[in-house]
Amino acid sequence: MDTYNEDQNELSVHADNLKSKQQLIDELYALREKLDNEKQKSMVKIMQPQNINDGLQKENIGSVSEKGIRYGLVLNAMDDWVHVIDEDLNIIFINDAMLKICDKIHTRPSIIGHNIMKSFPFLSEYVEEEYQQVLRTGKEVITEDKNVIDNRVIYTETRKIPVVEGNEVVNVLTIMRDISERKISDDLLRLSGERFNKAFHANPSMMAIIKVSDDVCLDANRSFLINTGYSREELVGYSIKKLRLWKEPEDRRIVKKVLHEKSVQSLEVSYRNKSGEKRYGLAYKENVTIDGEECYLGVMVDITDFKVIKEALEVKEEMYRRIVETAQEGIWLVDTDYRTTFVNEKMAEMLGYTVEEMTGELLYAFMDEEWRAIAKEHGKLRKQGTAEQYEFKYHKKDGEEVWTLSSVSPFFAPDGSWAGSLGMIADITHRKEAEKALRESNRRVADILNFLPDSTLVIDCQGRVIAWNKAAEEMTGIKSEDILGKGDYEHSIPFYRYRRPILVDHVLNYEQDWEPNYSRIEIKGKALIGENLCRTIDNPEAYLWAIATPLYDIQGNITGAIESIRDITDRRRAEDDLKASEEQYRRIVETANEGIWLNDRDNKITFVNEKMAKLLGYTVESIIGCSLFKFIAKDHRQMACIMMERNRKGIRVEHDFKFRCRDGSSIWAVVSMTPIYSTDKKYVGSLAMISDVTERKKLEMQMARLDRLNLVGQIAACIGHEIRNPMTSVRGFLQILAGEEIYKQDKEHFELMIEELDRANSIITEFLSLAKNKAIELKLNDLNSIVKSIFPLINAEALVQDKFAQVHLEEIPKLLLDESEIRQLILNLARNALEAMPPEKGLMVKTFRDGAEVILLVEDQGSGIHPDILGEIGTPFITTKEEGTGLGLPVCYSIAARHDAAIEVESGAGGTTFFVRFKTPAGI
Repeated sequence: MDTYNEDQNELSVHADNLKSKQQLIDELYALREKLDNEKQKSMVKIMQPQNINDGLQKENIGSVSEKGIRYGLVLNAMDDWVHVIDEDLNIIFINDAMLKICDKIHTRPSIIGHNIMKSFPFLSEYVEEEYQQVLRTGKEVITEDKNVIDNRVIYTETRKIPVVEGNEVVNVLTIMRDISERKISDDLLRLSGERFNKAFHANPSMMAIIKVSDDVCLDANRSFLINTGYSREELVGYSIKKLRLWKEPEDRRIVKKVLHEKSVQSLEVSYRNKSGEKRYGLAYKENVTIDGEECYLGVMVDITDFKVIKEALEVKEEMYRRIVETAQEGIWLVDTDYRTTFVNEKMAEMLGYTVEEMTGELLYAFMDEEWRAIAKEHGKLRKQGTAEQYEFKYHKKDGEEVWTLSSVSPFFAPDGSWAGSLGMIADITHRKEAEKALRESNRRVADILNFLPDSTLVIDCQGRVIAWNKAAEEMTGIKSEDILGKGDYEHSIPFYRYRRPILVDHVLNYEQDWEPNYSRIEIKGKALIGENLCRTIDNPEAYLWAIATPLYDIQGNITGAIESIRDITDRRRAEDDLKASEEQYRRIVETANEGIWLNDRDNKITFVNEKMAKLLGYTVESIIGCSLFKFIAKDHRQMACIMMERNRKGIRVEHDFKFRCRDGSSIWAVVSMTPIYSTDKKYVGSLAMISDVTERKKLEMQMARLDRLNLVGQIAACIGHEIRNPMTSVRGFLQILAGEEIYKQDKEHFELMIEELDRANSIITEFLSLAKNKAIELKLNDLNSIVKSIFPLINAEALVQDKFAQVHLEEIPKLLLDESEIRQLILNLARNALEAMPPEKGLMVKTFRDGAEVILLVEDQGSGIHPDILGEIGTPFITTKEEGTGLGLPVCYSIAARHDAAIEVESGAGGTTFFVRFKTPAGI
């Protein structure tokens, strides 16, 4: 825009008004009579051009002639600027028109004979070169020049014409014509076209020129292409209708209607860009004629973002409206006359009015005369732009008083002037009533302080004593009137003989290095509890116990601190004696070989020795304060409750319990519980003595399992043949019947029954393998060789199931083994492991020596065995498989028992491991 203004200013400069030709001619004739002969000769000489516009030929005139004078008069009367220079570029003639434009700095006598470049400083530097060119070549030079004269810009068309004498150029005749007006017109026309083109294509609004006759797009600006997503090739030369910008029926109807109107302003429409995205625009239309063709210029401002923001603002406005309407504080707006412009429902309800009743009413209508004056003083601060919070009293519609906490802020008009005030108002009537009650209570508290048995003192935030009760006077011998109002740690002198902070001071100013000054210190929230050796009026070495806490006002600000002091000298001495005694018993308890704990009446553990903590895998500190039921297995908690109830009744009880350790394992223990009573014969807890019997329990469980296996084996041995004989007969008859022609159609059923009989027979075979009296042949065998011989079979089964198997065999001694039974044991364990794992998991078979035992280990990577089933592992007919018989592991346990071996199981989320422990034969 600045460049445009400069061009306009430059082009708008016009030359001064010139005199008419007739006036100039009259002046020239008058001047002619005054010319001397020499000057007239010079005029005759320069008026002999070789080539002038009218094509005059040179004439040899040796004296003054009428024709030369006429030429001079004509040149002098021309509106064009004319001057003549010689070979040295000195001016030898200048006409009145040119002399007039520089009459402020020159007269004719002052300019004739002087260098033209110095005389006319507005001439450009290249003009001198042009004069030299004409003098050198004898050819005319025509240029357009821009001249700045008296701060005016004048455009000229300049002709530099050679004046020849003989064969030499002796002078140069220069004619300068003012073409400023034409230049301005040309430049304006050029600038207009350029500006339109720049404005059209650079305009951020979408613009297109479209023919009225066929809707063909003649041109579209960059913004139109970007917003619609079309390229210029897809748009220019094609009908605008083919773009299908207006897909909505209502938009198409509106656009079709307005196309018949000459001018359209601010029409809101929606359109679709090339990708189908819906956008919004504000459209304008004007009819124009281009090269005789009737067209219309369409302009559309994309307002999609504005629409999105507007919708978002509408949502926010609705949200704010709901917040205001549902706010738990009153909201009150008044104008500069303190007239209510808005209140929410909460504010109206607070004063017992409706919103309509309050709107338009003066603020002062809701308060009495006293508070009106206060309100006006606060109102002055609003006009100064100050926001503040203060307590204020209003009157409700029924005359009742309402105390409020008002947060009031000014708001301003766009011009910065105060436009009113906004108040956020909370009802604090109940709080004010509570404050009044509190003041009355404080008076009662002051009376109560004097009746407290403990010495009590209160200091303010500056450390000055503001309360010193009767008990403090008796303990220190200092009267309250002698110490009230004193600071600088005056209150510590009666206890320590010198000035120093005590607990009440540390509450207000906490310091990191003060704790060593007390024999015992405890911090509970904001309270400090401490003990120290001090002095009293009766005892120079008294143990004093004290507690100090901060004091707060109704706003929650700390206003001081209070400390109560009690003489515990006798109790401390008794405690010291008791601690010495306790230390002896504690050493006995903590070094005992049995676990010991103490629990209170709520079954919380109050003491536990190191042995008990070690049994459970915890530290002593982590057990103290926990419920004893946390460490008892779930299936034994009911029995623990029964024991606790019997203990409460004074009955000493003893029972076996299973405890849960920190690592998830379990231990068995014999628990002997003895009730503990207070001096008034009330039950306060129990003392429990715990002995670890885990190994004994494991042995008992192993013996019970063997007993069950023996029992099942005896049953198997007794009834095995009795079951098999009738089954063999039934199977034979089924085979005969299946071969009969009459039962041909039932052959499949017979075969199915035979398969089921064979399956039952295989189960009986496994069942019989449990028999204790089964004959086995024990020989010295290499367990590693048995594993190697059977591993290919295990590996093959693993590969079929998309799993893998590994073997790791260490050097071990030979054992007394029945090879066939050990093969069956390994196969059973390996197959169980494979069935317990998902694909891509692995099985490990390992042998190694552990002291006097040889271990066969079978480990899988399954999900583990459920704890409820883990205790029943090895019991016949207990299985986790859908089609299992529950005899595989019992057979393994029977084989292990017949080899005097033991099976142990460890199971968790990462898999299950079976350990078969063989005893090394004597002498090996």
